[in-house]
Amino acid sequence: MSDGLTPETVEALRLSKEKDLAAARLLDRAAGYVDAGWTRSTDAVNGRGAPVPPFSKRAQCWCALGAVRAALVRTGLVTLYQDAEGNLQYPRAMTPFAASAYSRALCAAAQAMVGRTPKHPAMYASVVTNWNDTEAMSGETVARKLRDGAALIWRRIEDVQRGIRVAGAC
Repeated sequence: MSDGLTPETVEALRLSKEKDLAAARLLDRAAGYVDAGWTRSTDAVNGRGAPVPPFSKRAQCWCALGAVRAALVRTGLVTLYQDAEGNLQYPRAMTPFAASAYSRALCAAAQAMVGRTPKHPAMYASVVTNWNDTEAMSGETVARKLRDGAALIWRRIEDVQRGIRVAGAC
């Protein structure tokens, strides 16, 4: 092992890769939801056009952000809880792994949508939402940009793996 590639570094890169894999899968799955049905101005709607939670079994159309949120739940990265009225809710806090994968997914989606990375992570969701809700937008374009975001992540994973192989050969 080279001087720059310690066991700790290798472990950090492995964990980073796992988060990136989860993020890319979130975006790929979210694109599939948008392909099935797209909406704007709300996370998701049912067959009658009424807003529903994006993870609802009644959801038939999703915005870009709602589709990513649905993917979070449907891939098992986030477990819902039942509130006092019996309604399913997102947890108040995600696990660090889920939060990181979600942030990475939104960052890549925002980058694919507007051509640059937003300056602060707190802006990722609003950039994705605002871009989705643009009047001239279409579901086909939204799904394509979500897949483009996933492709950005897949390329990053390949680049890191290539770097590890080169460093290990030194």
